[in-house]
Amino acid sequence: VDGEQPSISADGKWLAFVREKRGRGELWIKQGAQNPNLPGGEERRIVDDSYDVWEAAFEPGEQRIIFTSAPKGQPELYSYALDSLQITPLPIAGPARYPAISRDGKWLAYSRSEHGIWHLYVTQLPSGSSRRLEYGDCNSVSPAWEQDSKSLIYATDCGRGLEMPALARIEISTEHSD
Repeated sequence: VDGEQPSISADGKWLAFVREKRGRGELWIKQGAQNPNLPGGEERRIVDDSYDVWEAAFEPGEQRIIFTSAPKGQPELYSYALDSLQITPLPIAGPARYPAISRDGKWLAYSRSEHGIWHLYVTQLPSGSSRRLEYGDCNSVSPAWEQDSKSLIYATDCGRGLEMPALARIEISTEHSD
């Protein structure tokens, strides 16, 4: 597959990826080995290059894909509903990227830029209640959920040189959101 930024659905039936066209990203999906709905591993473009897609993540149950897009130059998160084919911006203030949906489908983790620093956030789904997870003057990006949907692994340059990240882990309190 000619593409980058791969994301696999929780059940392994779908692969989403970004393919560049004239220097701007398009979002594509491809059948996984277990899916008879797209015979022969057919690929299908679901978001064109006008959105300039950067990365994507499947919601468990494959109802929607959350993706990063920069149609106006600043990265924002959008939702693509697989049943209705509708694209909707997520109500997140400021630049945001690196979406990751918990395996239980209850949380969206992402990085949001504030004054040039990328901070880690989680939003409770579907309530939309969000909170910041860390407060250092360093970048925290690329969150990935652990199996239990209670902890995140992410890249951070805290205590390190710029662009010299290390992996860190943070447990998410699922009791409440601010």
